[in-house]
Amino acid sequence: MKHDVIIAGASHAGLTVAKKMAEAGYKVIVYEKNREIGYPNYSTAAGDFRDYKELGFTKECFGKFVDRFDFRKSDGTFVSFVSRKNDYGTLYFRESLQYFAMNAIDAGAEIVLGTKIDKSMVEQKKVVGVMCGKDNHYSNIVVDCSGASSVLRASVTDQKFERMAVAVEYLIRTKKLRNDRYTIYLRNLLEAGYGWTVPLTEDLIKVGIGFIPNYTKEKQNLDVLRSTFFKQLGIKDTQAIEIHSGAYSSDGGLGKFCSDGIVLVGDSCAQSSPFIGLGVRTSILSAQLCADTLISSLESEDYSYRKLSEYQKNWEKKFRRNYQIGRLLNYFIGTGDAKRQDKFIDILSGLDGDDIYNVFSTNFTAVNLKKFVPLLGKSILKFI
Repeated sequence: MKHDVIIAGASHAGLTVAKKMAEAGYKVIVYEKNREIGYPNYSTAAGDFRDYKELGFTKECFGKFVDRFDFRKSDGTFVSFVSRKNDYGTLYFRESLQYFAMNAIDAGAEIVLGTKIDKSMVEQKKVVGVMCGKDNHYSNIVVDCSGASSVLRASVTDQKFERMAVAVEYLIRTKKLRNDRYTIYLRNLLEAGYGWTVPLTEDLIKVGIGFIPNYTKEKQNLDVLRSTFFKQLGIKDTQAIEIHSGAYSSDGGLGKFCSDGIVLVGDSCAQSSPFIGLGVRTSILSAQLCADTLISSLESEDYSYRKLSEYQKNWEKKFRRNYQIGRLLNYFIGTGDAKRQDKFIDILSGLDGDDIYNVFSTNFTAVNLKKFVPLLGKSILKFI
């Protein structure tokens, strides 16, 4: 049976495309290599519920809600910011993915678990489907939402990711850490990168660290950094009930997103925020743009690069400016010393809680950008 659309990966992006295409009346199937949706893939997804509600999430998809952000300065003091509303929540990642999966199924999409896509099938330089083991599966369009380790990306571009970030996160059961706020620990606490503590429930806290190896002068050991961080916080890894690690590109939309018969969405084309890596919200927004183009493509029976590239053009209009700023800010903070990072925190102190959330969501306005001129200099002025 030939499908209109084959989707690689039951991610938030993949399931968003699946639901929208099924609602439009097209035959769509999702192949997920794992036997459970939402595991072992994981993310510290947190944000303003007002934004996530517009993307189809319910409050049941979230754990604890908070209204405070803390940033640790190099002298050990904390600077706190309070939001006007107690609407910042931490996503139940697995549960939210399964909620998206049920919505896609209800819309008419098919999902096949435990099926790994090995490569794309190409005929006359056009992708016409995928191979799963010895089985061939045909479609008009293939959508790759399988992440940074995608095997289908090579059918679109041979460009390598330039800035890969690595991270590890523990779900810790503890009452030693504050559970009423998000806390960010910049490079002054760690040898490289930054750390975070994000409450999921009253006594379950997500504790993680991440860094970009390109920014470090010497090779860093993630486990050593994690051990140092935990010691500083006064917690132990024996208090963990889950451990997750991974790598993603912080390039902020890299290279081509499509070719004849195939498109990339999410981490497979580096669509996560280049500032601190927030990816769920942006991947869903990208998936919505992609689905709009796919519907137009199927209506016109035109699956060429020329037609599918409308998706990337629309993505560039929506994200490119903010992502360029995010890359610039990421570099200045990630390669800076404690003095520079303290200056960054001081600049944030001139913003309210909601504006800070916009900055970390890579949503820059002329008002908040002007605050960063003392840190980034004239290089930021062209974006205002």
